[in-house]
Amino acid sequence: MPQPQRAAGHQAHFLTRLDRLSLPQVELALQLYRDPEVVRALLDHLTLPDAIRVALSLDDPTAGPFLLVTRDGRFVTCLAQGMHPGRCPVVTRVQLDAAIARHGILQQRLDEYRRLEGGTLRRILHRIFEGGSAVSREDIAAVSSLAPLCVSTLVQLQLDATGDLIDTLPTLVSLFSRTDRPRPTTHELLRSYWSTAWMSAHLAVLLGVSARPFLERIPPEELLRFGTAFSSGPFLTTTMASTTRGVWSVARIGKVLLPSYKRAHHASDTTTGYLETTVALALLGFRHARLHNETRKAIHALPPFYAQFPPGAPQRRWAQGIINACALLDENPDGSSERHLKFGREHAVRITSHLPPGSPHRFERPEDVPADIALAVITNTGNDLLQEHAAMVVFFALLPWLSRATATDLYLPRAFLDAIVDPWTPAQTLHLLLPHLKARREQAKIDAARPSRSGPCPCGSGKKHKRCCLIEA
Repeated sequence: MPQPQRAAGHQAHFLTRLDRLSLPQVELALQLYRDPEVVRALLDHLTLPDAIRVALSLDDPTAGPFLLVTRDGRFVTCLAQGMHPGRCPVVTRVQLDAAIARHGILQQRLDEYRRLEGGTLRRILHRIFEGGSAVSREDIAAVSSLAPLCVSTLVQLQLDATGDLIDTLPTLVSLFSRTDRPRPTTHELLRSYWSTAWMSAHLAVLLGVSARPFLERIPPEELLRFGTAFSSGPFLTTTMASTTRGVWSVARIGKVLLPSYKRAHHASDTTTGYLETTVALALLGFRHARLHNETRKAIHALPPFYAQFPPGAPQRRWAQGIINACALLDENPDGSSERHLKFGREHAVRITSHLPPGSPHRFERPEDVPADIALAVITNTGNDLLQEHAAMVVFFALLPWLSRATATDLYLPRAFLDAIVDPWTPAQTLHLLLPHLKARREQAKIDAARPSRSGPCPCGSGKKHKRCCLIEA
């Protein structure tokens, strides 16, 4: 059902006054704000005096707190407990709850929130941070109901998590560029990096379900400063589990991020950055049909960095391969979804083969795997896109489904995760670091092949390199 247009001033003022309410009251206020037909049904049902505005009491009918709304259901502001609504007629909490019960739209969400009401936001976010690869479908469903209450906090957490990953990465690469046997003294650092990497992926999902209204209030020129903040953290580890959540978030947030990702795509000069922005643009076009032509035009325009290479150069061929993969998806999205389901069922059979016979979570044949498990299991693998060609094939096959998926679709049920997820080990973090370690080792080989500044010049002159050809260079 189309929702009525809200006056921009009313909307902004109401949202900035939510801090006058307690956490449970904020949740109720936001649920009503997102479903104004409940308010309109309530106002139409009650017999109220003529007035421009009505006060909805969230607790005491005299002391409040209150939500002030117009007679046509637009939200004006919040009044803290003890603030008087003036001459506005008051709708009591009993009347409000009765209207919600009659309407039925909010009841399921409010029941879910009441189950969480005893916990604090800090504790719930701590569960996401510590959960890592074991965060379940049930966990993300519960936390998603709280995400709209703390969008600005989630954005800051994502920026902080990305900054921590960037700052820690050089230290880890330096420590393990020559060995894959971490000492016990490094375990805490490795565990922290792994937890932060997973937290960044989970935060991307939470922002995907909650950040759009927040971002739409930011002036476009300021929004550009965020760049690719909603997917760059997950893309620091180019695993299937992390990258799918990062680009899903961009597609879910939608058009408001399109200018940022177009600009970042044009400026991309690394394989990771190019893959991130290309896939994010592709998903934006898949999810939002009106953006399809604009996103495909951006994708087919090679960034200057890649355009400088001749057609046969490895960099140019790799970038063109990504463009061709997006074009094939446009031609046959249904076929790619079938491949995604097939890959997922085969993978579920492999990862459950170690479970005892008769286990409810062991699958003997691909056709035994439920579709929701098969589709989600691929978005929870540690396969690296830049190191494994097969992973890249699967990644592109699941993009059409990813553009339509919900937050809970990306996660596996808790019972299934409990059966297959192993406790953290240092090797799991080293796996996340593998692309960066390989790049460091390859660069070390190149550097070792170069003549030393103080060594003999390779031209055979007998002079030091820095005194001979290096000067001419």
